[in-house]
Amino acid sequence: MATSASQSPSRPATSADVAKRAGVSRATVSYILNDKPGHSFTPETRAAVLQAAHDLAYQPNVAARSLVGGAGPIVMVMSHLPHNEMTTAAVATMSTAFAMRGVLTTVLQVSGDLDSTVEAITALNPRAAILAFPPQANWATGSARRASR
Repeated sequence: MATSASQSPSRPATSADVAKRAGVSRATVSYILNDKPGHSFTPETRAAVLQAAHDLAYQPNVAARSLVGGAGPIVMVMSHLPHNEMTTAAVATMSTAFAMRGVLTTVLQVSGDLDSTVEAITALNPRAAILAFPPQANWATGSARRASR
């Protein structure tokens, strides 16, 4: 990764690093990299920002973007699912797909206490929650007891 005097190789490049390299403001970097409508820049400015981002191997910080944007993460709530290769692969695939779209995900492994689960989800202020429970979980009654067959 290319670095500048203000960026050490031990940390990822920030939008401030890109702005400094391109000689523009952080707002300009944000507008150009996020392709915000309603803002126009000269082709030279746009090229300078894109080149600086490329040179510094800039990658947006998804967690920071979620905080600044006021949109919480997508919460994946799992209860009593087996911890195996298939579950791990499914969570990794979903997390990666969301991250590629700039959306942070958080995984909650919960027990059968519905009130605590709702409280934990609410505290994260999520933009959405994905619930994954085994077929026998009975959350309608407020518990994860096995439903009688």
